Amino acid sequence: MRSIARFGCLMIFAALAQGCYASVTSVAYDKFVADYPCDTAQISAELPNGRVEVVGCEHDQQYSCTAGYDYEHTRNPTTCSYRTRSAFQATDGSIHDAWGDESAAAAKEAATLSAMHDLPCARAAIVAIDDLTLEGCGQRITYRNLSQAFATPPGHFRITTGVRYMLVGRVPISGGSPTSSGAGCSKDTDCKGDRICVQGQCGPPTSTQSH
Repeated sequence: MRSIARFGCLMIFAALAQGCYASVTSVAYDKFVADYPCDTAQISAELPNGRVEVVGCEHDQQYSCTAGYDYEHTRNPTTCSYRTRSAFQATDGSIHDAWGDESAAAAKEAATLSAMHDLPCARAAIVAIDDLTLEGCGQRITYRNLSQAFATPPGHFRITTGVRYMLVGRVPISGGSPTSSGAGCSKDTDCKGDRICVQGQCGPPTSTQSH
């Protein structure tokens, strides 16, 4: 996309006082072309939410850029770096990715799905104690994060960092998680009185079951 302006001025008086700097889209574009050689007619660049996104040849990459500027007689050129895209692989094999500054939700989802797979236990019965420790259905499990390289699927944002969850510990707990609404269970006899086990948690019987 050579229609992108090759140069942009930082401020309206730059041309008179400081000169012009390469635009952020131009720098990001050149960085993308260096990584993914292809027909430049297939490449486009835009600025979503203050980031520079360049798309082409079944690749999609975002960059964090700083426009060039002058400060105390020093010229600071326009720079662009890859925006970190982190991926998390659950023990069920599913992969969840997000931008580095928004990755907490993806990590939590991978941990939850790992617990659902390893306990096994329903999502509603699982409580996260911390990032790597979860409880549910009368058990507590612990994970370790291991570095993992992931190939970026065609047309997907480039994955720059990755980890996979590995189960390293499992212990039974009594009375369920202290933060859960009721004792963990795997069958009705695990519950006190006439309470029944529903999705790993003890609760009152339904109207149908109580008759």
